[in-house]
Amino acid sequence: MQTEAAARELGQLGLLDALDYLVLLAAEAPERYDRAAQRWLSRLLDESKDLTSDEVTVALGCLRGLAAGYGEESREVLRAVVKRRHGSRGQ
Repeated sequence: MQTEAAARELGQLGLLDALDYLVLLAAEAPERYDRAAQRWLSRLLDESKDLTSDEVTVALGCLRGLAAGYGEESREVLRAVVKRRHGSRGQ
């Protein structure tokens, strides 16, 4: 998969770049999406200690939305959550 090779070349991706990769993975390799989504959510929780329970619920719902075909909408909400907690550091 070309996106995976590109991600490896970039090394450790920021949360927003990893989210973009996750969107591609949901579309191109759905059989690998769940595990990757779990890792992304774990990173979000580790790197965003001040997330509210509502933000965690929204993030989980959006990750499910990515798998269900609501890629653009879900990605935009997830990007907003990351930016709210990290500003430009999420890159």
